[in-house]
Amino acid sequence: MKTSDTIAGYDFHCHVDLQKNAPAYIAECETRRVFTLAVTTTPKAWPQNKKLMNGSRYVRPAIGLHPELAGDRYRELDLVKLCMKETSFVGEVGLDGSPEHMASFEVQRRVYGAILDEAQTLGGKVITTHSRRAATEVIDLIKARTTPDRVLNILHWFSGSKGELIAGIATGCMFSINPGMVRSKSGRELVGAIPIDRLLTETDSPFGIWEDRPARAEDVMGLVAAIAEIRGTGAARVADAVRENAQRVFGFAR
Repeated sequence: MKTSDTIAGYDFHCHVDLQKNAPAYIAECETRRVFTLAVTTTPKAWPQNKKLMNGSRYVRPAIGLHPELAGDRYRELDLVKLCMKETSFVGEVGLDGSPEHMASFEVQRRVYGAILDEAQTLGGKVITTHSRRAATEVIDLIKARTTPDRVLNILHWFSGSKGELIAGIATGCMFSINPGMVRSKSGRELVGAIPIDRLLTETDSPFGIWEDRPARAEDVMGLVAAIAEIRGTGAARVADAVRENAQRVFGFAR
C-alpha cells in the first residue's frame, strides 16, 4: 500500500466484517480517513471481506484464522496458506492460552507455526497476532520461524509481562495499542514502556470499548492523546511516531 498524506489515523486491528453494518463502517473509515486493517477470523470469510473492501481507499483486508477457532477449524489451514499469496496482511492469528482454549493449544501451535513458516517463505508479510496468556510461546515461535527482514510481526492488544515485552522488542515486534490497554493499570505500564518507534494504534472494534461503547474509527485519534498522557509527552509527538511507524509497515508489505 502506498502511504498518503491524507491519512488522519491508523487502526491496525479491526473486525470490520463483525460490525453491525460493515458497509457503513467502511464508509466511516473513508470519511474519517482512517487506515484500517480489517482482520479475518476464518479464511472462509476472506472472499466476502475482499469484496466488501474492494475499491476502498483506506480499508485493507487481512487473511487469518483466529486461535479461538483453530481447534475446530484447523482443516482450513491450507486455505489460509493459499490466500496468503493474495495479500501482504495476515491476521488475526496467534495463540490463546486462556483456560477455555487450553484444550486446543497444541493445535493452535501447529496452525500458527505453519502460518509463520508460510509467511517466512513468501516474505513481505505483515502479521497482526493474538497472544493472550501465551506471549512467551508466541514470541518464541516468531523468533524460531521468522526473520525481521521477511516478516513484520505486530502484537495486538499485548497483555504479557514486562519480561515478555522486552523479549518481543528484541525479536523485532511492533505493538498496536487499543482502548483496553490505556484503561488498565498493567496496560498503561506497558504503553509507557514500549519504545516509541514500535507503537501503533488499533481499535479491535467491536470488541474494543471506548467511552462505554464499541470503538469506532475516529477513536484512534483519542487513543493517540491517551498514549501521550500515559507517556508524559505531547500528542503531536505520538501522532508523528505512529505515522512514521505506519509508513514502515506500508513500506515492508509487498
